[in-house]
Amino acid sequence: MRDFALTYPQLMNQALGQGFDEPSLGRLRAAYDFALKFFDGFYRAQGVPFICHLVRTASIVLAEKQAPEAVMAALLHSAYMFGAPASRRAQLKQKAGEAVESLVSAYTEFPWRAEKTVQTHLEKLPGYSLQTRQVLVMRLANELEDHLDEAMVYRGVFPYQEWIETRGKTIIELARRMERKELAEELEQNFKTTLMRSLPEIVKRRCRDAHELPEHRRRRLGITGRIGTKIKQWIPLKKSA
Repeated sequence: MRDFALTYPQLMNQALGQGFDEPSLGRLRAAYDFALKFFDGFYRAQGVPFICHLVRTASIVLAEKQAPEAVMAALLHSAYMFGAPASRRAQLKQKAGEAVESLVSAYTEFPWRAEKTVQTHLEKLPGYSLQTRQVLVMRLANELEDHLDEAMVYRGVFPYQEWIETRGKTIIELARRMERKELAEELEQNFKTTLMRSLPEIVKRRCRDAHELPEHRRRRLGITGRIGTKIKQWIPLKKSA
């Protein structure tokens, strides 16, 4: 099992170790700063700061020896989960470049959640373009990151067992067909340990999706006064297809 970065220094150390030049390092830093600003105050359903999910997903893509643009896109893969207004697209292009923005857009629109979708990707894989294959690596990296540390079990209201049982084998096979041997083995191992994991109900979290702390949302929106009924306790991120 490989070790992956969770923090900015760890990610940068990994990029340096894999020979990123200074311009690429500068753009990776800019991508991180953009992600940090956009997801400040956001947490995954498991209670993990959202930026940690983004960093580790990017680290997995980096471990798969993908191009710097794909690593940066993995770090920003959730940037359009609230939608993609022209101003945000322009900011992302300015911070990370058009190639990265194109990958983030493709990832956002990439079908994945429906039960038969992964099988469709497996069947169509031979004809996929380089960009689509890069997006697939990002999606597989996201899938692995989701299941590291048996984290899905802590999402007490998410049907992770059904997800793994209906899609897991196909996801693993997709990684193998893409000649991502280590990634396939890590997915298989983490799917297995997730299904075997049993937790006391007291440690499970009841939130289904990623959320923003209500106090942070109030500050961000400039809302004053005590927390009232108009402020939701968590704001889910838009799901991909």
